[in-house]
Order: sequence, then structure tokens, then C-alpha cells
Amino acid sequence: MPEKNWYQEPWAWLVAAPLILVFVVCAILVTTAIKYGDDVVTDDYYKEGKMVNNRFAAEAYALENGISGVLTLHESENRFSLTLSEPLNSNDTITLILSHPVESDYDHHFVLKRDSLKGYSVPAPAIRAGRWYVRLEGFSGDAQQLLWRIGNEIDFSQSLIVSLQ
Repeated sequence: MPEKNWYQEPWAWLVAAPLILVFVVCAILVTTAIKYGDDVVTDDYYKEGKMVNNRFAAEAYALENGISGVLTLHESENRFSLTLSEPLNSNDTITLILSHPVESDYDHHFVLKRDSLKGYSVPAPAIRAGRWYVRLEGFSGDAQQLLWRIGNEIDFSQSLIVSLQ
């Protein structure tokens, strides 16, 4: 009786098949985990955790000083306009942050320019319809220290105006 090669033996495949299957499944899972990884979690969570107290202080400052505003998206002009309840120091910088709840690749950061005593605006790219987290942060003069912070949520498919407190 002639000897068979190893790949012609059914016992060899019975032993190798589960190992090959596990290798293929692992390769698929690792590829999926790398390609579609959760990007909502911050990489530097320790630093972010230390900043929580600063954010609470900034929100309390805005509440104590009555800082609130209305943000409007003007789609026809491709710009955001902001009307604040209180005039701010002319040296202060206001940053608008739009955060997508799922994909951080869609997040936007803008520095608003003063139009009037309480009015600010900034050119806006095309914003995807859907839910967004809106946050305004005020920084003081040259030090760029966070002074105040207000925010809210908006669904741009339902409304183009959001009240920020």
C-alpha cells in the first residue's frame, strides 16, 4: 500500500481545520477592532480628569455672571452667528466647539469674531444633519485661561437655532 502525503490524510485536516478557523476568525476580529475602533474615548483620560474641576468652575462662572446666548446656523450664508446676553471684554476669545456624539472625525472648532457689542460670527462648513453637542468657551486675554463655558445639544435636521446656558 503506497504511503499518502500528509495533506491527503483526513486526520491531518481534522486536527488542522480548527486551528486554521481560529486564525481566520482572529484576523477578522483584529482587523475590525483596528478599523472601527471606538474614537469617543479620549486617549489622555488622566489629563482630562484633572481638567474636570476647571470645567465646573467655568460653568459656575457663566451661571453667576448670567452669560448665555443664542447660536444660529445660517445655511444660505454658511455661517454661525452668536448673540450673547452680556457684553464681554474685547480681549476675550470665544471658541465654538461642535462635537458629534459618535464620530470625532466630524468635530469642529471655531474661533468667533466680534461683529457688535454682543454679536459674534464665524464662517461654517457644511454641517451634517443630526444631533450635535454645542459648547462655547470664553478665554481671557493673552493668558488664554478658560473663564466661562456654556453649552447645549441641537439636532440640525430639526432646528438651526440653539439656546446656550
